[in-house]
Amino acid sequence: MLARQSITICKLREQRWTQRFAAENAGISSEYLSRVQNGRKEPCSANIAKLGRAFGI
Repeated sequence: MLARQSITICKLREQRWTQRFAAENAGISSEYLSRVQNGRKEPCSANIAKLGRAFGI
């Protein structure tokens, strides 16, 4: 599951924003987003929701 989330976040982010801009719009740190994208951190449901709102999904 974690790998799939990482791939999805990467694809969405690359289509629109830099990592820093995406993190700022989601209200999370760019370091945290980097760890999620690289599969080193599994996002909690609250941060998944923040990312979803930021990407309009």
